[in-house]
Amino acid sequence: MTVLNGLVPEGELKALGVTRLFTPRKRAAITLAGLGKTQAESARLLHLQPTTLASSILSLAKELKCASRVSAVVHAAYSHPDFPLPQQEGPAPKQDLDEYTSMMLTAHTEGVTVTRLSKTTGIGMAQLAIFNRQLYHQLGAHNPPHAVRLAWRAGWLTRASDDTAVEVR
Repeated sequence: MTVLNGLVPEGELKALGVTRLFTPRKRAAITLAGLGKTQAESARLLHLQPTTLASSILSLAKELKCASRVSAVVHAAYSHPDFPLPQQEGPAPKQDLDEYTSMMLTAHTEGVTVTRLSKTTGIGMAQLAIFNRQLYHQLGAHNPPHAVRLAWRAGWLTRASDDTAVEVR
């Protein structure tokens, strides 16, 4: 977990070191993705080949029974009752999600591509790109996995009372 030193709050780092869910490398990979690191950046930090990291993400997706897109894996990990949630750092976003940014966040949590979302909703790709930029701006996110982590941190995504379902507020 030393790769995460200085990148996550101390309490979160400690919780990541204590949980036995996944290997330490997989926990670090999930967390790095959630921090907005690219696959190449994460692989370099973990001293792995990018293909090895990609295989690890696919393995996690199978273990978590979710889509293989990294944002879905990050979301599924945070949804698991044994995976530590990101700790709140600084003030949470002041605005709640509107219908369209909520739709984009849900798509990211489910691993739905913008192309597929456009086909299923009938909303054009250009308009979805605007909604996605709004979501990123509202959260200060760089990419879909980062948006998912920040939404969890902001309390926009929560574990339901039965610890298996997830609610989007």
